[in-house]
Amino acid sequence: LLVVVPEEEAFWLLCLLVEDVLPPGLYSPELHGAKAEVRVLLHLVKQHLPTVDRLLSRWSLSLETFALTWLMCLFVGELPLPLTLDVWDRLLVDGATVLCRASLSLLRIHLPALEKAESPEDAMMAMQSHRAWAADLPRGDPPTPSRLPSDAVPSTPTINGVAVHADVFNTVAFLSALQLYDRVLPTQLLDVRRAALEQLLSVERSVVLREQALQLRKHRRAFGRALAGGRAPPVPGLPDSWAEEAGAAAERLESELEVAVAAIEGRLAGH
Repeated sequence: LLVVVPEEEAFWLLCLLVEDVLPPGLYSPELHGAKAEVRVLLHLVKQHLPTVDRLLSRWSLSLETFALTWLMCLFVGELPLPLTLDVWDRLLVDGATVLCRASLSLLRIHLPALEKAESPEDAMMAMQSHRAWAADLPRGDPPTPSRLPSDAVPSTPTINGVAVHADVFNTVAFLSALQLYDRVLPTQLLDVRRAALEQLLSVERSVVLREQALQLRKHRRAFGRALAGGRAPPVPGLPDSWAEEAGAAAERLESELEVAVAAIEGRLAGH
């Protein structure tokens, strides 16, 4: 932001991005928003780039490993600066759906190299090859594997029959893919993201409730052993049966927690 606007405007734009534009919880301690966005991306990859999904599965690579970095840094350092600024412009105008569209566009560029991969290491290199392209490289240098992701495109990339530099080819391919996904994706993303976020929150709630039930069972059993040994002290203002009533209430609460956990897990199983 500081590249294009003064410091104060950059601060307020950053506030706008984090508070109003980006998915809720993207930078929360639990990363709920980021994980939900990755689930949206996984859904879209299966639908629009099934070959990428198959090749990543073939080499036991998790898309989440790569996509979390792309999403959390909003593609800073993952794309050349002009393309990063283009993505941010779209982000401010169109909203957070741009994140998945840009991710799909980047994956589309990696597809040729993934198809040539002969090992997990090759596939890993293919998925990271765009970082050399994203670096500020001098124009006019010949594309080499150590400087540009030349393995991500044909050995002699051409556009309309004209040979072009590898990073020019990647730039045009990225923008073309981004325009394609701009047209086909907007109506799909919000519902998928909402469902993914609800599922993540349900899983966390289930884990928390199960832990509470286990702790309650532990204390209830310790309390029961104390009662059996006659060690429950009298409490002023409470009836003599307070200990039995407290134990029964704890047992009811434990049952209610278990029912709540079962209900949540039942809903998750239905997805």
